Amino acid sequence: MSNKNDYTYNQSSKKIIRHKTISYAIKLMTSERERACCVERNYVRNIYDFYNLSEEHSLNKVETQKIDVSYITNWERLHDSYIGNKRPEDLTIAYLSGPEPENDFREFLGMGILPQNIWGFEINKDSYKKAITAYRVGEFPQPRIIKQNIETFFQQTPKKFDIIYIDACGSIPSSQHALRCIATACQYHRLNSPGVFISNFAEPDINKESIAGFCDLISQYLFFKKYPYLDITFDKNGIANLEYIEYKNEVETNFKYYYSEFISALLRDIPAIIIPLQRFAENPYLNQIFDKNLIHNINIEDLLKLSKGNSLASYFFAMKYLATKNQLGERNNIFLKELINFESLILGLKIIVLLRKKKICLQEDVKAIESYFEEGDKVYRFLDRPHSNMLFD
Repeated sequence: MSNKNDYTYNQSSKKIIRHKTISYAIKLMTSERERACCVERNYVRNIYDFYNLSEEHSLNKVETQKIDVSYITNWERLHDSYIGNKRPEDLTIAYLSGPEPENDFREFLGMGILPQNIWGFEINKDSYKKAITAYRVGEFPQPRIIKQNIETFFQQTPKKFDIIYIDACGSIPSSQHALRCIATACQYHRLNSPGVFISNFAEPDINKESIAGFCDLISQYLFFKKYPYLDITFDKNGIANLEYIEYKNEVETNFKYYYSEFISALLRDIPAIIIPLQRFAENPYLNQIFDKNLIHNINIEDLLKLSKGNSLASYFFAMKYLATKNQLGERNNIFLKELINFESLILGLKIIVLLRKKKICLQEDVKAIESYFEEGDKVYRFLDRPHSNMLFD
């Protein structure tokens, strides 16, 4: 017989994890805000001090002594203007309410978040009724629980959050679209910078559903990260490399570990690469750099060869190839749909790969800028040599 507590989200283990996770996120956004940055405030000054204070005579030290320290001070002031300071009461939170919204709500309140700055979302009719009922007997009679899909809210409402907490009941990927929710938040810039995503996804129930589709998906995604330079071969069953078959067997044997690794890798790739590439491909400014119509006729097999070393490009080109052969399983198809716009992603990857391989004919004025970087003599060099990648970045 099942314990009634199995149907709640308030067991001791969940309370502990909830407290640790939320407290860490709030600390990163307030007292340890500096750590949430990609580049810390003192990064430039530390490099300057490292060479300038060195007792060794080196070319780097000579170059460092030419730097006007006011430039470093201006960098730090610019950094301060972007990052700023925030207290808990300055933070705005978005989270999935569920039928027991008070669990997360009280945790946020206990750490100093204002109730007016906590936005709960619940689309399920029954769960929404339970959530509202929970507050009718509490001390907060008017909580902000919105009966709307959080993904739709991200699309339609120009509101940004410091912390977005997606505590999903579904696995990745699934029909509940928890992954697409995160991709949508990134696509519409609904997370402040710096900001924190908190995510929690269910592990597939291997006793009730087959994990074969999950194993295919996870093996393929992580395989290209492990073997980015491998020549990929295909047969009627999909990827035919012996290395892939061995890797897939390893995933099946240690499914829990690799499922966790897959989610971690994916949640890094979505905001850093996948969504930016989709926006990149859809940007009309690209027409001023090259003629986009010239790149549509390049076949996937050639792109796979050109993309060696770029694990994500190789993976998605391979998935595109398998899709044209009707060799993608149901779980893979669900996954690709969760990434907002798969065709834009493919186009973005094409552009990146072809630009790096110099397979795209640039407009004349852009060629002149590229050559300025490539010649190098006209650009002052310190530590790293500037090159044309800076233009495209």
